[in-house]
Amino acid sequence: MVGSISFDTRLRDQFGRLRGLTDDWDGQGAMAPKSEAIAEAERWLTLLIQQRWPEPARVYSLSTGEVVAEWDHGTDHFEIEFSGTGRVSWMSSGSAMPTVHGLLPQVDTTYTSLA
Repeated sequence: MVGSISFDTRLRDQFGRLRGLTDDWDGQGAMAPKSEAIAEAERWLTLLIQQRWPEPARVYSLSTGEVVAEWDHGTDHFEIEFSGTGRVSWMSSGSAMPTVHGLLPQVDTTYTSLA
């Protein structure tokens, strides 16, 4: 359920796990998730929750320290990558459409928080 306590709790737990990762968390030299990327993802996803977006299927760190949120619906896939620098990119793909990507506009997300 969108905006439910359990959804918010799961999202907070995912961010807590990301904050707990250290360098080489994958055993292959991955960087720890950037704290700025985690904070940026938390702000954006909180904003999306408030806009009644569905829960992301996955939230995880890339080996370069960025954070990614992914949604899947059948053969359609959507993801947002948070760099921690204010540059937030997205990608969408599916069986009935070509893969497209772009940048999200910078918005003031300072008022949002899961805490």
